[in-house]
Amino acid sequence: MNATHERELVQEFVEAKNSVDLINAQLKTAKTALENANRAILEHLENNDMTATGTHEGLGRVQSNKPRLYASVTKENFDEAKKFLLEIGRDDLVTENINSQSLSSFISKRIEEGEPVPESIGYYLKPQLKVY
Repeated sequence: MNATHERELVQEFVEAKNSVDLINAQLKTAKTALENANRAILEHLENNDMTATGTHEGLGRVQSNKPRLYASVTKENFDEAKKFLLEIGRDDLVTENINSQSLSSFISKRIEEGEPVPESIGYYLKPQLKVY
């Protein structure tokens, strides 16, 4: 292999890596901006006892939707939560770990149906916004 070809390969690699690093930095900045905007709109809606903004030309409106539930089990509660899930026939949620996405869907449905959630399973509701 000649040195010129090798240099071109190294240059291509370095440029691609620099491009990825730049995009990742921009993505991090954009995610932070989105999180801040999300928080500000939720605060605005709550302070004004609203569920949606007005409709704005070229932008649409933003509406607060049903919060999304995120459930999880801490390491110290794993055995108790596993026992509960197995007792009610939800062994599909249990492997060596409990799948958090499936558990979240299951716990969300349980809460909607008015069924209790054992203390071994923690969860929180994350407000969601949607642009229409």
